[in-house]
Amino acid sequence: MSRAPDLIAALGGLLLALAPAQESPTTVERAGTFVPADAAEVRLDLESFQGPIEFTDVIAHGTPVREGDVLARFKLDAVDEQVDAAERELRSTEIRHQNAREQARLDLEGGDARLEDASEALAAAEKALAMFEKVELDLKRRGNDLSESATKDNLEDQKDELAQLEKMYTADELTDATEEIVLKRSRRQLARTEANFELQQARRRFDADYAEQEQRRQKSNAARDARRNRDRLVRQLEMEKRGREDSLARLDPEMKSARERVEKLKRDREKLVVRAPRAGIALHGAVDDYRPGRSAPRHEPGASAANRSKLFTIAAPGRFAVALDLPESLVLKLGRGAAAKVAPAPQPDAALLGRLRFDRFPSPKSAGAPENGYDATIELDAAPPAIVAGMRCKVTIELPKASGS
Repeated sequence: MSRAPDLIAALGGLLLALAPAQESPTTVERAGTFVPADAAEVRLDLESFQGPIEFTDVIAHGTPVREGDVLARFKLDAVDEQVDAAERELRSTEIRHQNAREQARLDLEGGDARLEDASEALAAAEKALAMFEKVELDLKRRGNDLSESATKDNLEDQKDELAQLEKMYTADELTDATEEIVLKRSRRQLARTEANFELQQARRRFDADYAEQEQRRQKSNAARDARRNRDRLVRQLEMEKRGREDSLARLDPEMKSARERVEKLKRDREKLVVRAPRAGIALHGAVDDYRPGRSAPRHEPGASAANRSKLFTIAAPGRFAVALDLPESLVLKLGRGAAAKVAPAPQPDAALLGRLRFDRFPSPKSAGAPENGYDATIELDAAPPAIVAGMRCKVTIELPKASGS
């Protein structure tokens, strides 16, 4: 009984030695789909239009087209309304800008006139002060001197006349009554002349002490105020000028924006008639819509489209590649350029040869999956003309041989 385990172990080793050796797999198989290898995608790229984008006409999927053929038309009512509104706004902006520029010219002319008036007022005030200092005071003083001299002479004459009268009447040449009348009148006249002379002297002292100084102060202040007003006006006009320049500077971008709005909407209106950029087969959707796990759209009249979306693919006839996904577990086992064989689903016995190409980084669509996926493509050496985009196939890829085998 003690020898039974040894016998069982020996028997197991013999059976293991007699079993055929299992070979490591040399290929992997993946599902793929045929995608256009030479194609141009048609994107709806509207610049300004904001509104519903609704198909009114659309070419059938798989239709051969020439360059410039219409692929789709969209409803134009909404974009026409926006074009009309933008043109009205442009006309309104042009009128407002024209008025603003004309008002700026009027303000500039008015400012020049105000500055001219202020400069003239300053010149007049300064001239008045200069004439007062150089001419008016001199003329006034010379007049005062002349008047004083005349008064003095008159006073001396009256004194002489009174003295002569007194001598005459002391000689008893005239009667006493006449003497009294004449002498009395002469004395009164002399007294008035003396009083007037004293008044002139007082007036001259007043003028010298106060009146002339006050006139000089008033004229100096008038010249100073005129200069301040002119300088203040110069600064004010400069501020107004900067404000006008700032306002006018903002007009150009506003006008440019209004004009560009009209131009963009008109271009958008033209883009709502979608044309083929090249000859080929018109397919609905983008190239990536035909990869495994994707669903290519089918556009119909009345359906909506999104701006910036890829609406069509214009594929070159007979030019295909195979799109497939590689799990992360195979990426390190496969090399770029590995040989591959493709068997179309409708023709499983057919053998299309090609080379493997795959992205270096995981596909974003696999971010939430348990394992990253990589977008891969089989570049085919040739493809039968019966193949169409989206058709499925089986892909067999050769694994590199292990070293030492």
